[in-house]
Parts: sequence; C-alpha cells; structure tokens
Amino acid sequence: MKFDIAAAERALEFVAQNNGVTVEEVREEIAAAIRLASAQPDGDHSGTPPSPESLIAYAAEETVNRIMQLA
Repeated sequence: MKFDIAAAERALEFVAQNNGVTVEEVREEIAAAIRLASAQPDGDHSGTPPSPESLIAYAAEETVNRIMQLA
C-alpha cells in the first residue's frame, strides 16, 4: 500500500482538529522533532531532513508493510 502526501496532510488535519490547534502548529511540532532527531550524534543524518508530510507518509507505509509481513 502506498501512502501519499495528500493522506499525510489529512492526518495533520485530523491531529490538529482533535487537539484544538492549527495544522501549521502540528506541522511545526513535527518539524521541530525532526530537527531534534537530526541533531543527534548517532546514525547517518546527511542530506535534507524530510518534511512532516513525507515523514508521516513514510512511517505509515512502513507500518503497513511490516504488518502485512506478519499476516
């Protein structure tokens, strides 16, 4: 199953609505977490950090793929 950016944007809207904040606030919080993780000394953090939408789409796709492997 392939998750796209539009699905990730819908996820951001869902989270914002359920937490009484704007989509931009949710996006900024996720971007801050990405920056923090990118600053850690372990692992390879070269290149441009992903956008919040790209990270959500990737994480969702990886989760579904791993669940499908267990089935």
